[in-house]
Amino acid sequence: MKRAVGPVPLAWLDRTCTAARAAVQKVIIFADHPVWPVGIDTLVYVDEVIATIERHPQTVAWLNGQNPAGNFAYRNGVPFAILHGMVETAYTSTFAIGQFFSYRMTFSGRDRGPSRELVFRPT
Repeated sequence: MKRAVGPVPLAWLDRTCTAARAAVQKVIIFADHPVWPVGIDTLVYVDEVIATIERHPQTVAWLNGQNPAGNFAYRNGVPFAILHGMVETAYTSTFAIGQFFSYRMTFSGRDRGPSRELVFRPT
């Protein structure tokens, strides 16, 4: 089943990012489903979500789960990380320990989980 983000959550995201910019804060979005790179689990109305992210330069990363294989890509300087899921893996696990810094975040992967460094775009 496809998931969608409608006008009410999009308006909330836009307001929240605007408030963060006024407060000189960075925004990292934690979500259930991916928006980039596009795949079978990508949200419906992904273009509107990405446009909202790109309109707010203080939005520096998107993280989500929901995919046993994981995925990762940058789009216009924003890292989009689909964290490896633990479902459908009878004999292995996956997790990562995240560390957050002012200009980047790192994941130290365990088991099937990869290690990554996500560099934030300048704000």
